[in-house]
Amino acid sequence: MILNPVGYPLLRGQCSHDSVNAAIAAAIATKAPKVATYTVATLPAASAANAGAIVYVSNGNAGAPCLAYSTGTAWAVVALGAAPATA
Repeated sequence: MILNPVGYPLLRGQCSHDSVNAAIAAAIATKAPKVATYTVATLPAASAANAGAIVYVSNGNAGAPCLAYSTGTAWAVVALGAAPATA
């Protein structure tokens, strides 16, 4: 049984995968996802529980802002390239 967001069962024909996918795509298109923001001093432990986490570090790349990810034992700076472009 599939439930709607309120918890009531959906009846056959009330919802399709296409409409759900369209709603998700619209939500993503209208607002970019954000990651948690930290400074180097406030980063949580890069423990196994945080392995794979991605964060924004306002001063993490020699004082410059960057993205970082947890390897499970340490935080690593994500190397960023050029600005997004169409060509």
